[in-house]
Amino acid sequence: MVDLIGFSVLIAPFATLFPFACLTGYWANVDYSSALLYTEVHYIILSLWGLTFLGSVIYFWCKLIFIIWNRITELKKKEHNGRSDIGLTVSTLQRAARNVCINVLIYIHINIYTDV
Repeated sequence: MVDLIGFSVLIAPFATLFPFACLTGYWANVDYSSALLYTEVHYIILSLWGLTFLGSVIYFWCKLIFIIWNRITELKKKEHNGRSDIGLTVSTLQRAARNVCINVLIYIHINIYTDV
């Protein structure tokens, strides 16, 4: 499922945006008002694909954090049973979860608050 969503989010924008870019170029020489209409549709579709990509990043980030925190709780339960080498793994997973959260939040901030 991850591969299918990733592939569609990367390939589908090219398949939908390229025809509108070609139509905009063609109609720019024929009828400028039609070219402006195609340009507006082009940017609306570009925005929708950006929101789709952002939504998929947030969705997979939530799934990844859920998996990491479940693994941490499993390791903490094992640590109470007497294995002392698990503490390093738990701290590494906590640091990894924090780093992933920071990177995703920066990415979300950049995509929401910047005008490209």
